[in-house]
Amino acid sequence: MHLVIDGRLYENDSFSIINKNLACALYRLGYDVRLNAWEQGREKPHWKSFIDRDLLDELAVKPKDYENAVTIRQSWPRCDPHYSAFYNWDSIPGKVKIGLLPWESDRLPLRWLENMRTVDAVLTISPFSADRIRQALSHAGIETPVWGVPLGVDLRLFHPECPPTLRLAVARSFRFLHIGVGQPRKGSDLLREAYLQEFTDADDVTLVVKTGGWDSIAAWTDGLRPNAPHLLVIHDDNIPESELGGFYTACHCLVHPARLEGFGLTMLEAMACGIPVICTERGAHRVFARPENAVLVPCVDEPFAFFEDLVGMASRVDLPSLRHAMRTVYDQRGDAVVADRVHWGVSTAEMFSWKVCAFTVAYMVEKAFGRLDRV
Repeated sequence: MHLVIDGRLYENDSFSIINKNLACALYRLGYDVRLNAWEQGREKPHWKSFIDRDLLDELAVKPKDYENAVTIRQSWPRCDPHYSAFYNWDSIPGKVKIGLLPWESDRLPLRWLENMRTVDAVLTISPFSADRIRQALSHAGIETPVWGVPLGVDLRLFHPECPPTLRLAVARSFRFLHIGVGQPRKGSDLLREAYLQEFTDADDVTLVVKTGGWDSIAAWTDGLRPNAPHLLVIHDDNIPESELGGFYTACHCLVHPARLEGFGLTMLEAMACGIPVICTERGAHRVFARPENAVLVPCVDEPFAFFEDLVGMASRVDLPSLRHAMRTVYDQRGDAVVADRVHWGVSTAEMFSWKVCAFTVAYMVEKAFGRLDRV
């Protein structure tokens, strides 16, 4: 049997990042991989120079032969009416059908459950996510196996020597960084509140926000008090991937106080680039975030409407503790404590490669369904 990776590919969203890196890593391990690439973004200029573009195009034109395929589709288990029903899991072609679902909440939408019976396995992006999906399926009497495989980071693109981006020329000498789409799930509202409470215009500091999509610059900058600390918001969905590492190396600390995270790839990218990370003490990112390589901020459980008004429990960071963590990192810049965290962060990121992720996925597939074809 060969592998078919089915889903978004030519975009800069997390779905595409997972699909393209998993496909390329499986191919480089010697597996026969084909792509059913959803075409969104294929002709955007910034994808012309994508580091693995030629390989992806080569894999996308190979015949699929679904009768002898293990198909891994990344999408919601039931997309209609919000998306085309074509992407639902009950339409996955192949001899073996695997649904890939990044997930965070401790609840699943009821309308997904029947579709989740139709696949041979559910693949998700961390042990944390797997536990949550597995418990929800168990409560519904669904026995579909769930595999939690941590993601990787591309060290060709994220490393301490990445040239700093020139987009931050107006930023002040110390720069906090936040990468996300302004969602409460990412804790963006908590970060904004903590930053505006803890710092003033007298502090030599900038909060750099790299955002896009439905977020807006005004959501961050409207209603600031006269002596508010400096904010620099970059709203751009088309930044070349070769420049992304430079956002981290141009800054001094990533702040990611997420309420819910399925993995936390931006935190691992920050570690790979050699900057410290401030994050919530609970969540899927604890598979790599530890006291020696990150500043873990206490949190409390709270009800949270994550998806389609589906209310589950989330981890809300303690605001005074987040303020203290940011002030401490700002005051300690350059000292031994920060340097030690950076060292351990870089070492940790080196352990979470796409090669390891792909090897684990292939191992799980072969263990459950039989040997995969090689090229």
